Amino acid sequence: MDRNRKLLYRLVAAYDNEQTFRDFAKVKELYAVPSLSWMGWNGAVLNVEFEYRRRRTGLDNGLVAPANNIALVAPITTRYQEPDDHQNEDGKTASLYLNKLFARNVVWNVSWRSAWTGDDTKGYENVSVSNVTLTRRDRNQINARRYHYLDTTIRKPVHTGSVEHHLLFGINGGYELNDFDQRQFNSLPSLNVNIYAPVYGAPNLPPKPGTHQHFTFNNYAAYLTDQIDLGPQWKALAGLRATRQTSDFQELRATPLLPVRHGSLHAFLPLAGLVFQPNSTWSLYSSFSTSFNPVRPNNVDINGEATFKPERGRQVEAGAKTSLAHGRGEASLALFNITRTGVIIGLTTQFPNAQQIGEERSRGLELSVSQRILNNWQAILGYGYTDAHITQDLDPRRVGARTQNVPRHNGNLWTRYDVAGGALRGLGFGLGLVYSGQRAGTLPASNSTLPVLSLPSYFRIDAGLYYLARRYELTARVVTPRDALYYESSSALGGANQLQLRPGAPRAATLSLRCKF
Repeated sequence: MDRNRKLLYRLVAAYDNEQTFRDFAKVKELYAVPSLSWMGWNGAVLNVEFEYRRRRTGLDNGLVAPANNIALVAPITTRYQEPDDHQNEDGKTASLYLNKLFARNVVWNVSWRSAWTGDDTKGYENVSVSNVTLTRRDRNQINARRYHYLDTTIRKPVHTGSVEHHLLFGINGGYELNDFDQRQFNSLPSLNVNIYAPVYGAPNLPPKPGTHQHFTFNNYAAYLTDQIDLGPQWKALAGLRATRQTSDFQELRATPLLPVRHGSLHAFLPLAGLVFQPNSTWSLYSSFSTSFNPVRPNNVDINGEATFKPERGRQVEAGAKTSLAHGRGEASLALFNITRTGVIIGLTTQFPNAQQIGEERSRGLELSVSQRILNNWQAILGYGYTDAHITQDLDPRRVGARTQNVPRHNGNLWTRYDVAGGALRGLGFGLGLVYSGQRAGTLPASNSTLPVLSLPSYFRIDAGLYYLARRYELTARVVTPRDALYYESSSALGGANQLQLRPGAPRAATLSLRCKF
């Protein structure tokens, strides 16, 4: 923006207007991100960015599976919400990022992000299904969120003899406010519909407000990591993060008004890693990391008590990476073991049968290969195997059950060929193959006689045709499922047969044009 090129700008904007394959389900979205960068301070870069998002969608709770039988699901276009039921979202964010290089290779980073978001959901949502009858609830909920967060780090290299350390010290903290107001939360038999032939036009129910929950969170953390160059072939990483969260929760619609519920949680999270490079093309590594996710203060058990513990995680990973064909490609293999404890299922404010799963474990491998076969022909291949099970739980029937929505096998292949010369120069062809194996859609329970819902495997073919000119890029893409009927995921809403089953999109074609100016 100036003669010395120290002040730069960028604008990203998008508008989307889509009629999805689901009945009366429209999506309208406006997105704009202007940003400024200033490099007038020697050795520093300052970025300021603003973001605005406006999204208008039809409320869509997906499909339901009677008796957890996938064969009894209605056609994928069926939508159980009224044509005018909606879920609207508005959001604004402001971000600041500063990177400054000082003497002796000391680097200072600071980032600030603030967000103001709100959403309005109004419509008849799915609650439960019995035979061919779906029970719906009249719900109008207004949510408001505020978020302010600061993170700053100092990075400095230090030598101790022949060993070089890259130290990173950081602190961060933030404030978050959530206000969730259920202005209507009512259900009567007049809202029930047939799952195969829903009739719209249900009557409006008398006002019956639900909960009005108000949360505030304060988060603090400090962390230190050290990347250590032990020698030409060995590198190590060690780190520790100390984190703390305080929270306040109050139900504003209770009579009499309930006292504020205070919470305070903290954790120390270590991490470590080791890399061995026997030569310039191979590297072997291993790592250990931990995670900590506090439970929301409104989550209560079946007795109405806030006894849930924070969710914690541990991950151990080992793998190898190598370059292929003189740097024209690379391949990587990773073996992992992830353990999560304290996972909560069910929405506790409406469904009192929420439980905290004892322990989940995921073990498996991931393989990735990318190769430029010719200068104008490239391919990317990926495969994953995941064995994800519940290993500990208060309900003995769940022990050994597969984790929801996790396939044992998944894979993908993408290849693209671009015409290098001649009259067709700028023309490209792409082909993609996507496979996802069978998945468990629900968890078993001792208090239910229903079987586990099984989501079948699916295979999808993506094809692309491209034409690139100096300023323009034209793209035509076709998505063709081998099976016209497939499901991407399911989520239980506090019961074995209360589902939001998400069908995959059928065959679709997209034509897009990009212009650079």
